[in-house]
Amino acid sequence: MDRLKFDSQARAEQLQGVQAQSVLDIGTELLIWQGRPAPRCFTFRRWRRILFWFSVFVVAGVWQWIGWTVYMDDGRALWSFIPFPLLMLAFCLSVGSVVRARLEWEHVFYVLSTEKLRIQCGIPRRIISFALDELSYARLDLYAENGKNSGLKREKFGNSGLGKLYLEFGSRRVALSCVEQAEGLYELLRRHVDVEPA
Repeated sequence: MDRLKFDSQARAEQLQGVQAQSVLDIGTELLIWQGRPAPRCFTFRRWRRILFWFSVFVVAGVWQWIGWTVYMDDGRALWSFIPFPLLMLAFCLSVGSVVRARLEWEHVFYVLSTEKLRIQCGIPRRIISFALDELSYARLDLYAENGKNSGLKREKFGNSGLGKLYLEFGSRRVALSCVEQAEGLYELLRRHVDVEPA
């Protein structure tokens, strides 16, 4: 009887921990794993695109500055304001995407129960649910291999077990970016892929 009381108390504490961090409700299912992406990794996961648009922003800024000085000296306004839309677009796609990703991170949360994988994400916040019996494919790409130097990614993120999981649930596909201790989650999900259908 004491063990049952202890189990129900541990379950209640577990549910409070999940609900304190997110709006995910797992009902009567047993919680197996929960986590969030690493904030720095998640914010800069598209760093190549950000770097490209930041360089476009710098070039458009120089072009706009030259155009503005010509306008002030000569009074020709038409061509001096041509780079302004490009400047704003490049700003939104470089600096703006970093800010948006950081704000989005506040809403990203992953929960694995005995029956479903639930993902809370996006601005505005939405919850996506995947039944584990529909899981047909799982792949893990580690950002850094344990104990091996894998270049820039290892220097940036260290030996934290960060990885990206690619999952297929029938025709639906999802990628979980920057998952901490991704090997553990991958092993839990791979068990469902390896089960032979009855």
